[in-house]
Amino acid sequence: MQETQQKILIVDDTPANIQILNEVLQGDYAIFFATNGLDALRIGQQEIPDLILLDIMMPEMDGYEVCTRFKADPRTHQIPVIFITAMSDEEDEAKGLECGAIDYITKPISPAIVTSRVRNHLELKKQRDALEELSMELVDKNRQLENERSLAHKVLENILPRQFELPGFTTAVIFRPSDQLGGDFFDAWADGDFSHFLIGDISGHSTSAALMMAVSKGIFRSLGHTITDPVAIVRAANRMLCPMMLDSQMFLTLVYVLFDRRDNTMAMVSAGHNPVYLLGGKEIVTIDSTGPVIGWDEADTWDAVRSPFDPGMILFLYTDGLSEARDAAGKEFDEQLLIELANVRTPQNFADEIFAAAERFNAGTFADDVTIFAIARGAL
Repeated sequence: MQETQQKILIVDDTPANIQILNEVLQGDYAIFFATNGLDALRIGQQEIPDLILLDIMMPEMDGYEVCTRFKADPRTHQIPVIFITAMSDEEDEAKGLECGAIDYITKPISPAIVTSRVRNHLELKKQRDALEELSMELVDKNRQLENERSLAHKVLENILPRQFELPGFTTAVIFRPSDQLGGDFFDAWADGDFSHFLIGDISGHSTSAALMMAVSKGIFRSLGHTITDPVAIVRAANRMLCPMMLDSQMFLTLVYVLFDRRDNTMAMVSAGHNPVYLLGGKEIVTIDSTGPVIGWDEADTWDAVRSPFDPGMILFLYTDGLSEARDAAGKEFDEQLLIELANVRTPQNFADEIFAAAERFNAGTFADDVTIFAIARGAL
């Protein structure tokens, strides 16, 4: 018996009928047989045939009951059953199909018809089995991907700091990752006379975007510890990141802020990022992008915006997952954001209330990662 042969179980209480079917089918298939219902069930459960040819009129347990039991058993319910019987009334055929059979052949049989129908049903079963196997493989792969995504989410959240302790500043961060892996990141640190703040967003939603986020964050922190000019930092980072981003068709939007405690001023570079808001009292200053996104061209350059950052002022940074949140009518949150900014608060209340307003606006459904980074200047 070849392992690749499909199995057929022939069930008939008359051995001569089994012999006829065996002569028609032998050589092409692995043939098993039973002369009563109980043996048929036992063999069917042991061998799990690919097709069952089943007589109806048998003593003790007729074919209808045998078919019903096969279909009730999870091990055998998907095996196609063809009734081969001398019962030729439409009611008999209908009853057989209601039991779960896929076909009904009347005796005396035509070898050509039996061969053709057996071949067709076995081919259909082979296709169904292949589809089921593929589906199971996809389910398994999706499960693995989901586990990997879940792990990646946890790793990325651990990469991002929970809070910052910076002399002269009070900060608040809200990071709400979407279901898909994204590339939001943020960071802050003090180094001598300078304090550094940054927020970025890698394009796309994938494991690659998440990995690029981790790489980018590390590059900016490294450069920030050796360079005190935000334009030079962004240009150097762009030269390092361009080869990787061009290959993967990604780009990075970013805001880099460098505060100089010697003269209470900040220098800011915005690489294609959302507007930055500087709040002082009732005044809201909007600072727009000062150059292109990072990752397009190694020769790109940027300008810096310089501004006082006096005690009492608040710098509000965010990613586009916040401003592009949409309500049921498709309207974006950015207009509502300006209204929320009018009420100056502590950074934490500021961040909490704006995020809560966005959740009310879009019923808590965000299509992208949301990062809010509020920075208040205090006494040094």
